[in-house]
Amino acid sequence: MYGIHVFIFYCRKHSGTIMSILSDVIRLRGQMDKYCSWPSVYPDIEKLNLLLRDVPTDQRLKVLSEKFSEWTPVWWAAERDHTDIIRTLLTSVQQSDRLQLLTKHLYTPLHTAACNGNTLSVLEIYSCLSPYQQLQITLSRDGVGTTALHQAASGGHTKSVYAILDTLNPQQQGELLSMRDKYGASAIDKASEKGHAETVRVLKQYLRITDASTAGI
Repeated sequence: MYGIHVFIFYCRKHSGTIMSILSDVIRLRGQMDKYCSWPSVYPDIEKLNLLLRDVPTDQRLKVLSEKFSEWTPVWWAAERDHTDIIRTLLTSVQQSDRLQLLTKHLYTPLHTAACNGNTLSVLEIYSCLSPYQQLQITLSRDGVGTTALHQAASGGHTKSVYAILDTLNPQQQGELLSMRDKYGASAIDKASEKGHAETVRVLKQYLRITDASTAGI
């Protein structure tokens, strides 16, 4: 639970840099990766709420955008499938700031949730966003051009595929399904390459629906 104490220190001081804090962690424990991932790694919602109460509302975006072990708190929560932590973190900032908090990395929390098949985390992220924000995070690409749908398809996480595509209208679904990474692969290609037959079937079913909708059938 040492990471929580580091977080308390940061919130109360509101000064210095993250690197100085991490240096303290390294010096005191010599295990940075184990202890610098914030309360998001440890699903203690009561302690997280207490910590957030110490942070002024207008400072929360800045504080929660800081990276520990390369990633922000909401990213860690999505990676570990801590849905209550995701909701607490996202709703602690203004609605207008939530997309910014989620896109501090090209490889967003939605990407990592979809990659791991954490469908409840995918749904929790969407539930905290406006329709416009949902679309923007869904269409966002990582460093090699993959979307969260690519990640879900590549892992054969069919439930996550449903969760992602069902946030969109048919036209938007068609746009997402046609998106290719920098190697030219679509989500269907990724699922097919990995031999995920059921995921391929579902993706092609959505593609047929979007094609029919576009054709006005």
